[in-house]
Formats: sequence, structure tokens, C-alpha cells
Amino acid sequence: SRKRFLQTTLTPQKPTQHDLDIATAIITAYCSLQRIWGVRVHNVHDSAIALAIAQQWKANQQND
Repeated sequence: SRKRFLQTTLTPQKPTQHDLDIATAIITAYCSLQRIWGVRVHNVHDSAIALAIAQQWKANQQND
């Protein structure tokens, strides 16, 4: 599961819920760049910010 993956990856610093939310937002943004249309999240606000940044990044790359 994504939660287990994140906890294992972030284990040395014992991730807080906030850490897991940030990591999930990053994964969500990455998935959007890979054309994956859906990721279940708990913190919609942070994921929406990450998605907006990823989409703008993609648009800027296409214009270069």
C-alpha cells in the first residue's frame, strides 16, 4: 500500500501525519504527470496545490 511504502521510506525520522500528507501530495503530482487520473488522498488541499504546480511545470516544459 502507499501508506506502508511511505512509512518504510520515511522510517528513520518516524513520519508524522503531516509528513505523510506531504509525501502523498508529491506522489499525487507525479502520478498526474504520468497521466494517472486518480489517487485517493486524505489531505485534498495539499494535493491540489501539488497538482497545480505539476500541471504548470508540465505546461512550461511544453512551451520551451
